[in-house]
Amino acid sequence: MKSEIIAKQEILAFLENIDTDLSNFIENRIQKGVMSDKKWSCLSKELEHRRCWEVLPCTKMNCPARDLETYQCWLMAGTLCGGKAQGAFAEKFGSCLKCKVYKDYHVTPVRSLFENINILISHMSDESYEFHRKATTDSLTGLLNRASFDEITEKEIKRSKRLNIPLTLVMFDLDHFKVINDKSGHLAGDYYLMEFASILRHVSRETDFVFRTGGDEFIVMLVNAEEKSISDYINRVQESLVRWNKSDNRPYPHRLAASAGGSRLNDLSFDIQKCVEKADQRMYQNKQDRKAGR
Repeated sequence: MKSEIIAKQEILAFLENIDTDLSNFIENRIQKGVMSDKKWSCLSKELEHRRCWEVLPCTKMNCPARDLETYQCWLMAGTLCGGKAQGAFAEKFGSCLKCKVYKDYHVTPVRSLFENINILISHMSDESYEFHRKATTDSLTGLLNRASFDEITEKEIKRSKRLNIPLTLVMFDLDHFKVINDKSGHLAGDYYLMEFASILRHVSRETDFVFRTGGDEFIVMLVNAEEKSISDYINRVQESLVRWNKSDNRPYPHRLAASAGGSRLNDLSFDIQKCVEKADQRMYQNKQDRKAGR
């Protein structure tokens, strides 16, 4: 009788917690689009402290599970997929489903139900993240794409207004890109696009956003950057291009060169279309000056 009462109490507590967790999950999905927090509150505190490397025990100090704040090593990407081992981490167990630690957290129907829901939510989150990443990333260069430019610009403009920090756009267009494609083929063109993307990533700060908006056109959003930052940033890119062109290990004979122009959003009342047009005009003028040797 006493065990039945304890079981009922456990079920009621679980249902209350799972309702709270599901509500938070739905709210996060609506607000953020991607669920990032995989840790739920349903299990008791003593279980949360029993991590796999403590239970087995495991002496491998470089194991990724040692840094986990939670116990669920099987929620790490690639460690549970249809009950089969995926990746180097899961291989040491053979399969998460056969692991003693995993079985310990399925010892009762309530805990098993929780873990199964947790696994489902975790993999839904991973798939949602991957879908979002593919939708907002240029597949060739790995930079942000045009769709993400519109989304991020809207957010950064609101942030810039709220915090009163400058926001600047710099546009780049590769020189003689059509010549590269015509003479050496589209694989060569792809190579130059990827190399230039790599240079922009290297020159940019972590707080900046780098986009490939189409063809051989790129936009860099400099966060908290004044007008002078435009010329400074362009100079750093051009210096990197000079060093790249001096290297002798590239597979194609063409030089990598780009024209550039920028504008400050704050100076244009945060009108993104006007800012892009002004940066484009300056970039076109830069291209004409370069052709004329000025």
